[in-house]
Amino acid sequence: MTPKFWIEVILAASMMLVPLAILVQRMFAKTKEGAHFGMGVRITQLVGVCNLPPALIILGMEGLLDASAMAALGGALVGYLFSGLAEFDRRKSED
Repeated sequence: MTPKFWIEVILAASMMLVPLAILVQRMFAKTKEGAHFGMGVRITQLVGVCNLPPALIILGMEGLLDASAMAALGGALVGYLFSGLAEFDRRKSED
């Protein structure tokens, strides 16, 4: 068992456990009124963003993606993450 194997196992496990943890948290978390939060568009995006970096690392370690493809996909991920910061508006509390 090489270190590469264990890194890939840990990354693959994180790809399965992170969405499960998010799902469990959303099922049990409640709003001030007592209603459940549910799964929205942002949570779906979060799950996708949390799964993409481990997948890229695994594919890169296996040699299925070369350096230029890794750089392009990593740059696209960073661009996606930071593209919405300019029009971000904080939700104002209605207290």
